[in-house]
Amino acid sequence: MENVCARRSDKELCRVLITDSRSTVKWLADRGIRFQLSFNRQAYEVEGRFKFWGGLCLKAEDGGKGLIADHLAAAKENGMLLSWSTGLKGVKRETGHGQHRYMATVLQEGVEQVISTNAIIFAAGGFEWNPRMRSQYLGPGWDTAMVRGTPYNMGRPYDVGASF
Repeated sequence: MENVCARRSDKELCRVLITDSRSTVKWLADRGIRFQLSFNRQAYEVEGRFKFWGGLCLKAEDGGKGLIADHLAAAKENGMLLSWSTGLKGVKRETGHGQHRYMATVLQEGVEQVISTNAIIFAAGGFEWNPRMRSQYLGPGWDTAMVRGTPYNMGRPYDVGASF
């Protein structure tokens, strides 16, 4: 990792990536994520045996599409509510009896509604279309950068999440 990243990698993140990768793959497999040996991209045959290069011998079955399908199936199986194409307007945290409850105000298909939940995951696009956030999180000069992406990636969920 040091060589590949020109000695600029996060040492703790590298340690976790290296030491916890096997237990993470097992944890994911226990939750229904399917894996297969990556013969087509990471292996070559030597004297009748396959050798995997780069330390990468597994891939998600059916690639990224399969990985997402497995994650969605696991979420559904565990009773998670998934809401697509939904605008987040705000979140309030209510505390009572030592527990937190979140009230998320969302806009879905033009209808505003409130979702009450014990936990919330902000799974949203990026903030690349927002000059203020680019400058704040990426540094000076990024506010004037020409960017690709969608004009919807304004980073609002980041601001909402940061308010906690």
